[in-house]
Amino acid sequence: MRLYKQLSFLLLSSILSIAIFSSLNGMLPRSYAQTISPGGEIGDTSVGPSITLDRYGSIYVADSGSHKIQKFNGAGSFISSWGSNGTANGQFTGPLSITSDIFGSIYVADSGSHKIQKFNGAGSFISSWGSNGTANGQFTGPLSITSDPTGKILVADSGSHKIQQFNGAGKFLAGWVYMSKPPGGSRGGESSSQSSIPGLGL
Repeated sequence: MRLYKQLSFLLLSSILSIAIFSSLNGMLPRSYAQTISPGGEIGDTSVGPSITLDRYGSIYVADSGSHKIQKFNGAGSFISSWGSNGTANGQFTGPLSITSDIFGSIYVADSGSHKIQKFNGAGSFISSWGSNGTANGQFTGPLSITSDPTGKILVADSGSHKIQQFNGAGKFLAGWVYMSKPPGGSRGGESSSQSSIPGLGL
């Protein structure tokens, strides 16, 4: 039952992200809609976007093609951006997903670098965790990320076909397989699930 509730929450998060993106394109002024069209300059995104809203109403866009994060206010006005192509702290290699937690921290699933990066709302680097691999706390192309109402972070890892749960400091808490496995196919003390979830989060 606990796993079912977790997966239901992740599915709802994905639906909400689509609804928010549709609202941004269809209801906000044209000038804002243009900021999330193909491009690469300030205020444009070249691939995506994956978006999230923080507790203060600011909007963050993970721009995979330009390897950066962009921040807007609720009216769509550009505020700031950070990141560049690379593997150092604060750099990205194809950031595919972004989320914020109840405390206003921002988390980015950096798929090409197989890690999660954490920032404050101004874009200052706080911490990161993960490396290429299939063990607990490792990733093989993290596809999507979200936070739950208690501040826990959940990551869908495309290469290992599982969801991993962490606290806000990056400590591994639990993991679930989300691709169907043969009988007896659960691994390493992880619970198995017959659900197939391609992505999650805002």
